[in-house]
Parts: sequence; C-alpha cells; structure tokens
Amino acid sequence: MTILNQGLVLKICNYLVNEESTLRKTAAHFKISYGTVFRASLMVKKYDKELDKKVQARLLENYEMYQRTNPKKIRKKRPKILSQLEVIERRLDICEYIIENKCTLIIAGEHFNISHETVRKEVQRIESIDPVLYCEVRKVFKKNLKERSIRASESNKKRKSLREYNKTNIGKEGY
Repeated sequence: MTILNQGLVLKICNYLVNEESTLRKTAAHFKISYGTVFRASLMVKKYDKELDKKVQARLLENYEMYQRTNPKKIRKKRPKILSQLEVIERRLDICEYIIENKCTLIIAGEHFNISHETVRKEVQRIESIDPVLYCEVRKVFKKNLKERSIRASESNKKRKSLREYNKTNIGKEGY
C-alpha cells in the first residue's frame, strides 16, 4: 500500500487534471493502484481547495464519459434493504412453505427466488425466534435427506432404461 503524503497527493492530482487523464491511466503512470489514486483525489481537499474542485470536475467528466461508452456496465440499483420485521416475516414464510409442501431446500429457494443456501441460513436463523417451527422444518429436511437416495436411484433407473431403449431402437422405423 502506498503511503500518501502531501507532495504525492498534489503530484497525482495535478497529473490527473493537467493531462486530462483517467484514474486508471494515472495509476498506471505512477505505478500505483487505482484505489490509491482515488484516495489521493479525496485527500487533495486538505491541501488545495482549487485543485480539489478541478479534480472533482475531472472525475465527474470521466464518469459521464464512461456512462456514454459503456451503458451496460453501469451497476444496477441495489435491491431494497428489508426492515427487521420484513426479514423475520420472510423467514417465517419460508418455514411455513417448507412444512406445508414438504419440499426440499432447492424447491423452496426456487419458489422464493433465492438460493438454497440462503434458505438454509434463513431456516437456521428462525431457531432463536420460533424453536417449535424450526424443529418441524428440520423434520421435513431429515425426511427429504432419507428419501434423497431413493429419488436418485429412481432417476438413474429411468435414465438407464431410456439409454437401453435408445440403443435397441436406433435405425428402426418410427424412431
């Protein structure tokens, strides 16, 4: 990590403004990281107010140019942050759905449009809120775990029989 002193901050910011450079080009010129150049652009405010205004104008210009040239690369808005009550309600909804439908983590995740890992974590977090509900969900998961090998062997049998059917019927009429 580069230590930024007053001289280096001013030198970086002057280069950024005078050469009409971008943060990345400035970082390459000084052989420092992009983040260090960005930190210098924030620190210049302490040392030179006029240069700070020019740097901020340059950064804004770079950002606008980036938006025009790369419209797809602009970050999407972050999803709404849920309140604590909404989070608890969602956890309860997930648990109730799992119990009602006796479904797996993956199916519950698909229903709520979240990953199965998130479902697992949400179920674990419900333990402190409602231990009885948590126990019921765990029973469903244990039952699904026992049945997993049965479901896997059934799907393997279907796949194997389909393969054998395809081998025997290749080249025959109607196939």
